[in-house]
Amino acid sequence: AVNGIDIESIGVNDVGDISIFPGSLTRSLSRIEYVLRNIFKKTNRRVIIIGGEHTLTLASFRAYAKNYNDSCIIAFDAHMDLRNEYLGSRYNHATVMRRIFEKEKNAKIIIIGARAVSREEEQFYKNINEKNNIKVFRIIGDEVKVDEINSIENEISTCKNKYISIDIDILDPSYAPGVQTPEPLGLSPYTLLKILNRIVDINTYAVDLVEMTPIYDPSETTAFISAKILIELIAMMSEVVGLSVKRCW
Repeated sequence: AVNGIDIESIGVNDVGDISIFPGSLTRSLSRIEYVLRNIFKKTNRRVIIIGGEHTLTLASFRAYAKNYNDSCIIAFDAHMDLRNEYLGSRYNHATVMRRIFEKEKNAKIIIIGARAVSREEEQFYKNINEKNNIKVFRIIGDEVKVDEINSIENEISTCKNKYISIDIDILDPSYAPGVQTPEPLGLSPYTLLKILNRIVDINTYAVDLVEMTPIYDPSETTAFISAKILIELIAMMSEVVGLSVKRCW
């Protein structure tokens, strides 16, 4: 990893896939929440979830919030995902943060990198009374100023138990073309990792990475980038919790 940690010296346990119910979103979300709730309950290990369409975060974060009080979800996303419905459905990648806001009233939602926002989402964000519950940091392009990163870090410092959700479309399509809803003027992998390195700490207990879409990724560029981000996150998390690991330098 870039911080010098030998990733092979970190103990990682792959617990396998969660079986879902094709054609039944409700049952699938219930299964995801049930399995992850038990995982969070039985272990104090850090958990990494790999998706999948972003709707799964509704289930995984609800499981997280039931086990960790004062939970905060930090979403890296090109979109706010605050629509009430999209294409006739209230449960999909464009509505997931709206549903989390409704169902987890005590949770704080921080959205980083939104650069494609609908009029509906903008109006909703302006009108909500619970201003402390949702905070959006818009980032256009890859030139993120130091004071912007400081503002993000200061906002996140108020969070007690952190869940990080990375929609891979946070990256510019030149780096990650294999997504459902690509949006130009995104972050580079380096900038994303730089921000993550500032916010991952001992209170970061879960991370998901979602929206990597193999059918749109014939070169596997997005898959390689996603894997690299996960490797770096594992190294960051192992370092902040003080694991005894080997270093390459």
